[in-house]
Amino acid sequence: MWPIAIIGFARPQYLEQTLTSLANQKRRVNGAVDELAVERIALFQDGAVNEHSGERYATDAEVAEDVAVFRRIFPKGEVFQSAVNIGIAANVDRAERWVFDEVKADAGIFFEDDLVGNKYYLQSLCGMLDLALADKRIGYVSCYGEHRLCLRLQERTPTKYIPLVHHWGFGLTRRQYLMSKPYVDVYLELISQHDYLRPDLKGIFEMLEKWEMGPLLPAQDVIRGAICCKTGSVRLNTTACLGKYIGADGTHHTPRVYDRLRYGKTEVYPRPITTFPPLTDTQYQEFRERQDKWLRNDLTWHARQWMIGVGLAERNWPNFEVEFDRALGVVSNIDPQGRRRI
Repeated sequence: MWPIAIIGFARPQYLEQTLTSLANQKRRVNGAVDELAVERIALFQDGAVNEHSGERYATDAEVAEDVAVFRRIFPKGEVFQSAVNIGIAANVDRAERWVFDEVKADAGIFFEDDLVGNKYYLQSLCGMLDLALADKRIGYVSCYGEHRLCLRLQERTPTKYIPLVHHWGFGLTRRQYLMSKPYVDVYLELISQHDYLRPDLKGIFEMLEKWEMGPLLPAQDVIRGAICCKTGSVRLNTTACLGKYIGADGTHHTPRVYDRLRYGKTEVYPRPITTFPPLTDTQYQEFRERQDKWLRNDLTWHARQWMIGVGLAERNWPNFEVEFDRALGVVSNIDPQGRRRI
């Protein structure tokens, strides 16, 4: 079993569900089912008050409850607690450095506090990681699947690979970590002087432009995903939904967004995935083309309108509309609707 890093903040009600699903994992081989024990797991717990803005994003009690939940479910697990709020981008960096620099693993598994896997999630994700370790073209993998498909449609092609969009319950290879690191370090240095939710948008857009990317939204998994694409690697997910996203209320979702996207209606695939066909050259090229199109012509304007329309901008980012448009204006080849000029 690869080491597991848990990215925690202040949602103990979600974290308990995620950790309970990890503590009850099984392995099914040739019809026989046995326990699949988590061998090494660590919680990377963010703090409540941001060190740059002074903004309080959680109560001390919520942070303490997160740690208590983890210690109760995984008493032998390790806890790395930040005294201040450093934001999810820096917290994920701490987790990656633990997996790859301290533990020196060839691959790692990363969960935030809001994905509940079926009882075969880790068995299936480890199979996906074996696929990635054997193919240098694959960087990230997951198996939370396409949540909009009913179980009947999932069962038609459960092992069919689809693009990985969100970094939820995912696996990352050491090889990809090292390939991405020079770019990720630039990004982390850029955001290190700011509150994660009050970023230097102008600097981020200029950084992306230098990398020949469109002005992507500054969510850390979007930036890390874009960097993976920049290195020539692809990110794979399964069609079957072996996990359910439960994060109805958080940094990037509200109950309204959660309901509109129908995450709560996810039909979870009940079995493991045990066969992982090699990625063909045709599949790789198709995934690369889709990724490259995304990088060149991200629908930034539509994403901007979405964040405003559903209330995420107002709740999490004061003056979002003004700051976003001002930053967008400094990118020389972007038109007023956020589209890359040809």
